[in-house]
Amino acid sequence: MTVSTIGTLLFYIMWKFLPVHAWDMGKLLSISIRQGIFLGGTVIALLLFHLLGLLTWWIGLMIIGVFLLVELALEH
Repeated sequence: MTVSTIGTLLFYIMWKFLPVHAWDMGKLLSISIRQGIFLGGTVIALLLFHLLGLLTWWIGLMIIGVFLLVELALEH
């Protein structure tokens, strides 16, 4: 929960000060919330794999890659 909240705030600040797109405040906030939730999901998946003793560097990269590709697919 903390990772999602801090991630959302950091994404919101990042998108606010790096105006790549002409988004209004509602769109900016909804995108930041979605990205924060995906960041939290990634951290939970990584921690779960670590606690089960299944986490290796390539599994970690695959987990991060899946969440990144889902976010890129939702972008459009």
